[in-house]
Amino acid sequence: MGAEPNIGQLIAEIKSAKADITSRDQKTIERVAELESSINDILVGMRRPGSGSYGDARDMERKSAIALCQDRHSWQHQKNEGRWIDYTPGDDEIDEALYVHKAWKALLRHGDINRLDELERKSLSSFNFGNSGWVIPPQVSSRILSCLVDPTDVLSMFSRETISAGSIQYPIDNVELQNAGWACQFECTGPQATIQAPGMMEIKAEELRAVVCATPDLLQDASFNIEAWVIAKAARAFRILLSQAVMLGDGAGKPQGILHPSSGIPICDVAPTTPPGEFAWSDLVQLKFQLPEQYAARGTYLMNGRTLGMVMTMVDGLGRPIWLYPTPATDAGGFSGFTIAGSPVRIVSWMPDIAPGSTPILFGDLEQLYMVVTRAATTVQTDPYSLGFCTQFRFSARVGGATICPGAGRLLRIS
Repeated sequence: MGAEPNIGQLIAEIKSAKADITSRDQKTIERVAELESSINDILVGMRRPGSGSYGDARDMERKSAIALCQDRHSWQHQKNEGRWIDYTPGDDEIDEALYVHKAWKALLRHGDINRLDELERKSLSSFNFGNSGWVIPPQVSSRILSCLVDPTDVLSMFSRETISAGSIQYPIDNVELQNAGWACQFECTGPQATIQAPGMMEIKAEELRAVVCATPDLLQDASFNIEAWVIAKAARAFRILLSQAVMLGDGAGKPQGILHPSSGIPICDVAPTTPPGEFAWSDLVQLKFQLPEQYAARGTYLMNGRTLGMVMTMVDGLGRPIWLYPTPATDAGGFSGFTIAGSPVRIVSWMPDIAPGSTPILFGDLEQLYMVVTRAATTVQTDPYSLGFCTQFRFSARVGGATICPGAGRLLRIS
């Protein structure tokens, strides 16, 4: 007899093939589901304000239509346990509310409901409550009202440089050539001088990070360009944080600030005749001329608004204002019209208030005093794994800063 097939082995092969087919079918189903989810996310993104063919005006009208549908639903249904029943209008209801906007504008223009077309009259009647009249469509604005206090952006005052590595090194030359002299005073060969190698200073670019979580409801229903708004808020947060570090940073994972004790900027005390806890006009003038001429000619006063207000109210022995100033104006460089001894005054909210032992006033050549380096500007990435609960926008930037020439500035200390 010929070799008979092994029935058990054949059955095992059939089961294995069936399991393999089922496994591949399951993978195919999962891939199709992932593709469908990705397409849905893309479609949702295209319907975000400011994206695709959806402009701001259409987004605001749609947002207003949704609000109108929700108002009608809340008036037609009773509260449930003290809360309104959750309600989301469908596309047909939203389209009907969009017609109400058009009908309401036409009705206000000519005042005759009979001049409206059939769809407009039908949509308007659906938002009619008998003797109560029609429901007025709400008006949604694209303007965002904000009362946030914006601290001074000091970054534009100092030197800026873009770097292509994690840090940058500057050679420092602080050694004077001491052994130069007249030929007749020494041998014919002249005095001998030894030049030391320059020192090195390194400024590192530290990383700034921020994660913004935006819910799907916010992204889909906002009546303004939500992406641009989120990016602007993150950029503002980075700008404030970097300005704070440039002025007050301790150098631990961030730039070391100008006002930090280790910055090395010389401190000048007020005159002995100045009353404790105060400063005089003469102290401001003397502060300027404590600097070498090469820095004083391009110097700028930095102080906060409260300190500037005290300066503006100073009077002489006869009660006359010492500071006779014109109407403040801003020139092309961003400086105000206020000057002290011919040097401009900049208001910086990061400067401390007047108090014993504080240094509320800085004068110096700001571009020679401090350097801000940028390795990478503000960038944003979207986390693809956060689409279920919220969309995460991950912002980052790499910047650094340090005092490069402490002798280019002076701080005034209150006694």
